[in-house]
Amino acid sequence: MSTILSISSQVVMGAVGNSASSFPLMRLGHNVWPIPSLILSHHPGLGRPQVLPVAAGDIEAMGANLDELGLLAQCDALISGYLAHADQAGAIEALLGRLRRANPEAIYLCDPICGDAEEGSYVSEGITDALRHLAGLADIITPNIFELGVLAGCEIRNTGEAIAAARSLKCSLVVATSSPADAAFIASLAITADHVWRCQTPKHLAVAPLTTPKGTGDLFAALFLGHHLNGMTVAEAMACASATTADMVAFSIDEKSESLLLGPGQQLLEQPLTACAIESL
Repeated sequence: MSTILSISSQVVMGAVGNSASSFPLMRLGHNVWPIPSLILSHHPGLGRPQVLPVAAGDIEAMGANLDELGLLAQCDALISGYLAHADQAGAIEALLGRLRRANPEAIYLCDPICGDAEEGSYVSEGITDALRHLAGLADIITPNIFELGVLAGCEIRNTGEAIAAARSLKCSLVVATSSPADAAFIASLAITADHVWRCQTPKHLAVAPLTTPKGTGDLFAALFLGHHLNGMTVAEAMACASATTADMVAFSIDEKSESLLLGPGQQLLEQPLTACAIESL
């Protein structure tokens, strides 16, 4: 069991950001301390949401308070996701500094949420620059292939270019989702300075008028971290996270839901149905 501090968006309805990551991490046996970067009534893909903003100073104050109480020493990992505005990166960096002083063994996973291949970028250039900075501080980053290209400043068209882009970054472990894959599949790559692993899972897409559930990147990042903290190797954690994410998307689509059904499908969080082979490249 580990304790994980999670900073990301939070929604009242649906499963994105902390609302997609906290329960899966708890289902894997971890304590989760969520701090929202903003609170939304629902995912913006469903229409204009009501928004409750969270100031960077509030995030920093929460971290300072936990530190003053001696609680950060109990924390084994920090995961950060969606930023509402660029100055929140400074608050996360300050909190990370406090955490590493309190527990030098703590892991930082940065999920650099800034866009995807279908929609392109959906954050400001200031946030993109802030994410590049946070990625350089992280032990692990979990970009999709579009985000990896943004961080590395290049276009990625194949696996070789994805590997080169990952190795151009400061982070020692890049786990890239939505990577180049065989037809009807989706791939993930785990890339270090001297090794690459790949796994593929079936691609599940909703049929119109339904849309494919959002929050898959948040779910994958949480599952990868949760499994890794539970003792799995990098390759094993990637394969399990990929399989569960694919299964959860398929389950939610079958139930005609445009949100990930984490509660009804929670058995998949520990025991995915999809077999996910690991290739060493």
